[in-house]
Amino acid sequence: MNKFESSLTVAIWMVTYNHEAYIKQAIESVLMQKTNFNYKLFIGEDCSTDKTAEICKQLKKRYPDKIYLILNQKNLGPSKNAKQIYDLCLKSDAKYIAMLEGDDYWTDPLKLQKQIDFLKKNDSFSGSFHNTMSTNESDVNTSFVPWRVYNKEVYNLDDTISKIALFHTSSFVFRKNVEFIPDWVLKVQSGDMALFAIIASKGSLHRIDEYMSVYRKNEKGITNHITKKAYHKSRIVLQLHFKENFNVSVHQKIDDIIRFHTLELNKLSNSTYKKLKNLFKF
Repeated sequence: MNKFESSLTVAIWMVTYNHEAYIKQAIESVLMQKTNFNYKLFIGEDCSTDKTAEICKQLKKRYPDKIYLILNQKNLGPSKNAKQIYDLCLKSDAKYIAMLEGDDYWTDPLKLQKQIDFLKKNDSFSGSFHNTMSTNESDVNTSFVPWRVYNKEVYNLDDTISKIALFHTSSFVFRKNVEFIPDWVLKVQSGDMALFAIIASKGSLHRIDEYMSVYRKNEKGITNHITKKAYHKSRIVLQLHFKENFNVSVHQKIDDIIRFHTLELNKLSNSTYKKLKNLFKF
């Protein structure tokens, strides 16, 4: 490693709500990072009803210089809580921002160092991500599988305009080359996909071909609490915002994705109609 940097280099974004069983591992996976630069963890604790806040306060007391803790007095909800921590990270002196939700965790103590080393040497890249393993908390026997499979190292805006998220938030580190997160990000269900596209519009994204984080799939996840219709509607809204905010070069791909979700909505509506018809014999 090179000479240690005393100023803040990385601000780490973390949001948490009712993550009592996971938050300690998430925070400690940040604190285990071995770097030649300073980093600080910014946590938004969204008025949990379990012991999440208590665990956060205990760790904040042990590591006062490493953790900046916001304890919301009322529940803000995922979008507003996420944005307030984004804003804190953006207002900090850090040059880069990393991401980790309170129920996920990092597995490599050199994760941050590897990503920051790359971004420092490659000014044309606005962000870095890596491979992620996933595990399903509802399974009796815990197993880990790759969350996404990739075939290249360099990605751009066009790649982030997709039906699914290109990579997981736990793997993302980006250059602080945006002054604020636009308000429209609050209006979409998949704010992570919106952020990935915004950062990719500023420069290419580089993938490190290593597994350095774990994404926990659990029943409390947002996508498990919305209906199929709501899911497709939310993805259409996301793509409409993309079309309004990004250049014409990606508009055809956006239109194709909107068409896909519209067709899926129509299929669901027709299926519901057929079920009602058979039930009431009309």
